[in-house]
Amino acid sequence: MPEKERVNRYYRRDPLQIGGTIVGVTVVFGAVGWWIDSMIGSFPFGLMIGSVIGLFGVLYSNYLWLKASDKEDSEAARKSPNKTP
Repeated sequence: MPEKERVNRYYRRDPLQIGGTIVGVTVVFGAVGWWIDSMIGSFPFGLMIGSVIGLFGVLYSNYLWLKASDKEDSEAARKSPNKTP
């Protein structure tokens, strides 16, 4: 298997995986915020703050991953021979 195909196959994220991660992390942080609300009686502020923190955290994580992936792709393109005649 050529190197480029192997890289794309093993290191690319599936869009469904990215979406599931965004939803899952947001729900988990929202649940933590809800639990904090139930402890101190501040509903719905903890839920909203937890959900927003989870959402921005996972979006920032995906941004960093995509930035690193683009850097790897550009380095691989620079190292590969030019295939245009």
